[in-house]
Amino acid sequence: MSEHPVIVTGANGQVGRRVLRAWRHEAPDFDYVAVARQAGPDWQAWDAGQPPVVSRARAVVGLWGVCFGTLEETRVNLDLAQAAQDLAAATGADRVIHLSTQSVYGRQCQNAAEDQAPTPANPYGTAKAEMEEMLRGIHAPKPVILRVANVIGADAISRSLAGDAPVVLDRFADGSGPVRSFIGIADLARIIAALVTCPLDQCPDVMNIASPVDLPMDAIMNAAGRAFEWQDAPAGALPSATIATDRLRASGLPQPRATSAEALYRDWQLHAD
Repeated sequence: MSEHPVIVTGANGQVGRRVLRAWRHEAPDFDYVAVARQAGPDWQAWDAGQPPVVSRARAVVGLWGVCFGTLEETRVNLDLAQAAQDLAAATGADRVIHLSTQSVYGRQCQNAAEDQAPTPANPYGTAKAEMEEMLRGIHAPKPVILRVANVIGADAISRSLAGDAPVVLDRFADGSGPVRSFIGIADLARIIAALVTCPLDQCPDVMNIASPVDLPMDAIMNAAGRAFEWQDAPAGALPSATIATDRLRASGLPQPRATSAEALYRDWQLHAD
């Protein structure tokens, strides 16, 4: 292992496990140490406030977080973000990759761009927007905020697909179903790896991370061969919740390869538990 590995926190989470699996399939050109509160097959035990597992690090990748619960419960994401910054400072890392969410855009999430003011509509989105605001006041180590779309395999639709309960999708007045932005695990893992290794001045302050092709949720169901039922969309249901990827496309970062429902489903199965 190099003297300056990358530290990956939250290695036992839904996204963390899958990113590590993607890196085993397609090894990055850096060493890394993965950690979680409890030791696992591919990670060491470590918690915020404990001495770092290595004395020097190249970067910190924060894959930990709380997605569900009340605002008070999801506000632990602010503490985790600060802990990642502290870990980077303690080990000499020059950057921290933080996962935020497209939920910060709330109901104003129709091809939402990074310069759009956050208008979160649920506790998770609110907590992540507060986390972003906190990080904006930090200059070093550099926080890199990724507003990530639905991560196939770790999102709500994937949980529905994996369960036994009948899947029900909203159908709107024009006959269409909900359209969402997605990102595959392998693509997310490649982008994170590139952000770890690129020159610091090429790291964005904030960037949307999604496939350039938004997809109907029923297309994902069909790709998975999963039966589903339609219901009339209730009042207030969003036909579309999508984010713009112009900034990602204009960057030198790897571009998403999984841009169809079939490719996203294959990606999910390849990196499944």
